[in-house]
Amino acid sequence: MSSPLASAVGSRLATAGVSLALLAVAWYLLGLHPVLGSSVAGVIVVCTLAPPRYADLAAGVSFLALAGVLEFYFGFRVGAIVIALISVVELVRGLTTLRRTPA
Repeated sequence: MSSPLASAVGSRLATAGVSLALLAVAWYLLGLHPVLGSSVAGVIVVCTLAPPRYADLAAGVSFLALAGVLEFYFGFRVGAIVIALISVVELVRGLTTLRRTPA
């Protein structure tokens, strides 16, 4: 019998594995820039490794960092704004989750 914690961790790791595999396929087929591909991979890994209570907060911070990469490394302002808006939504969701769930 597996514990619920082991099942949840296995599910999160499987989801991260599928996400990284899809990123690898996109990287190969679309020829993504290494900086962009590794930044997206970092977002996936950070969001997977964060405890579930802090996952939305980690996603918000990670997406904000990705928006910074898009803006300052690639100069892609529109993409950076879209990703920054997603990060604000994730940060608000994360703060709401922290306020509603007991420690």
